[in-house]
Amino acid sequence: MAMLSSPWPTTYTLQQYENYTTVTGDFNGDGNIDLLVVGTNLNVSGFSYSVLLGNGDGTFQPPLFDQLSSVLSPSLPVVVGDFNNDGKLDFATGAFELFSNTQTMALFLGNGDGTFATPSYLFDAGAGVLLSGDFNGDGKLDIVAGVPGLPPNQPSETFLLFGNGDGTFRAAVLPPSLKNFAAQFTADFNNDGKLDLLSSDQVALGNGDGTFTLLPKLPTVVNVVADLNGDGLQDLLINYPGGVMFGKGDGTFGPVVPLPIGGAVADMNGDGRPDILFVWGGLGVLLNTTPPNFSIRSAPGAPASQTVGAGQSPKFNLVVAPSGAFSGTVNLNCVITPPVTPTPTCLLSSSSVQLSTGATQPVTVTVGTAAPVTTGSVSPVTFPPGTIPLVWTTMLLSSACLWLRTRKPLPSLLAPMIVLALMSWVACGGSGSSTHTTQGTPAGIYAATITATSGALNHNMTLRPPRARARGLTFVA
Repeated sequence: MAMLSSPWPTTYTLQQYENYTTVTGDFNGDGNIDLLVVGTNLNVSGFSYSVLLGNGDGTFQPPLFDQLSSVLSPSLPVVVGDFNNDGKLDFATGAFELFSNTQTMALFLGNGDGTFATPSYLFDAGAGVLLSGDFNGDGKLDIVAGVPGLPPNQPSETFLLFGNGDGTFRAAVLPPSLKNFAAQFTADFNNDGKLDLLSSDQVALGNGDGTFTLLPKLPTVVNVVADLNGDGLQDLLINYPGGVMFGKGDGTFGPVVPLPIGGAVADMNGDGRPDILFVWGGLGVLLNTTPPNFSIRSAPGAPASQTVGAGQSPKFNLVVAPSGAFSGTVNLNCVITPPVTPTPTCLLSSSSVQLSTGATQPVTVTVGTAAPVTTGSVSPVTFPPGTIPLVWTTMLLSSACLWLRTRKPLPSLLAPMIVLALMSWVACGGSGSSTHTTQGTPAGIYAATITATSGALNHNMTLRPPRARARGLTFVA
């Protein structure tokens, strides 16, 4: 008789049992996914967290518990990242100071073994959601705190804490452009390589310097952000009414495509496509049946446009990513427009990439531009106007004198006479020098269009610059 595994899941006893949040990450650097559970323990009136180190087979070691009795957190946004660039995961969370009766944000720097240092407190306002990313383009992780407004008079707010790269942050700023805006999600919604923000119903496009531009409000409330159709663009899952709004790649979205209901997103059958989970008298799953495909886009954080001088060669970093169960060869081609003389060149690090399910491939695009080239030549000496007859007379008299003195036959004097004539002829040609400049790549705005093809699948990536520039060369990949 075959032995059946137990239908009951493996359980772990935690000391947090209220207002808790669970996040994942490799907190001890062994390559296995661990669990971090942040919450409150009302028995001792304090904030606490537990770390469950993963064994790599779906099971976990007993929880490592840490209690901070001085704070209590009624709402627990948590964000994970390496905020001090030491290669070890840290986390930040909202907290409530019992003694000072104020909201705060606590940062826990990881020790790399599943434990964390004593927290530092960074922020003196509450937060409904914490997000991390490089929002000002300095290569250091920042934190965004979205604070939903409470009725009747408290507005929604979004605070930015720019990281210094060492686990400390600059003072929180409230961008004027994000008035009455509470960030809930972050992603690159317009594929320009800069992180954007999304509240429950509005997109704020990032300018790459810590400022944002608000777009018009959406007609509904967003529940989940994910690429649901595998085109490399972020889509929106909404709950009421249930449906999907597919991204257009410019920060806007198409109309609502109805679904029975919204919910959470996860790959439930291991085919590389996000499926939808919902609770409706039980747990339901909507399997994603989008055909296998691939996408090409800017690498995360890579610039999508550069202004350079003629003769320089800007580089653009892209990624080709499979979706669903796609695997195969993707052929690449690049064309620069508009056509000019001399034409800029577009070189790809590879003319094709081999994709396998779930694995992206990098591609570097190098645009070659021509610099102006100046050449020069020297012209012979020019005698003043009216002196040419004098030159010829002098030449003839000199020749006659030479003949009378030497009494040589005229043929023997032919060579020196020819030399004197050539010198006189050259002298008639003018004097000084001249230069000629060959034009380099003309100043203007250019677009690099990369075409990716695999069988009947074809995708083009052509991004336009945000605005025209009067001087210089702007190349866009």
